[in-house]
Amino acid sequence: WATAPAPHRAGRRSSPKQPKAPALVKPTLSREDVAALIEATKAGRTMLRDTALILFMLDTGARANEVCTLKAADILWSDRLAKLYGKGQKERFVPFSPQTAKAMQKYGMKARNAECPAFFQSEEGEALTTSGLFQFCRRLGNRAGVALNPHKFRHTFCTESLRSGASVFT
Repeated sequence: WATAPAPHRAGRRSSPKQPKAPALVKPTLSREDVAALIEATKAGRTMLRDTALILFMLDTGARANEVCTLKAADILWSDRLAKLYGKGQKERFVPFSPQTAKAMQKYGMKARNAECPAFFQSEEGEALTTSGLFQFCRRLGNRAGVALNPHKFRHTFCTESLRSGASVFT
């Protein structure tokens, strides 16, 4: 059998699509971005929570779900440690700075609903959800003029830790 060439389809060009190259460097927040975010928290009725939330996420590198499931009882104020429950219900302790502790204590004493066990709460005084955290980041980022999501705090924490001499394996 003789093989005939495939018929030519007029007007159609088939060109393979190029695969998208993965972004190897994850974007982080600059010092100017962080200053703009903190400045943007100074407006609004959730100012104390917002400031404490930003500082906590920058200090600890906590995942969105870890932030939302943090209970007030899991904060060791004297040691400035928070017990987080990560993927696979793995428990870990993360330290936070005196500045963050001060902001968290101010929020805890003045604006937090003590009846709810969750430390970070929605405006209604209920546990903050991951969806609520993403919405918070989007709104705050828009006010500050910064592209923001909860994971960007984690990338920033990791980058700054490495720049400060932390082990890459830590």
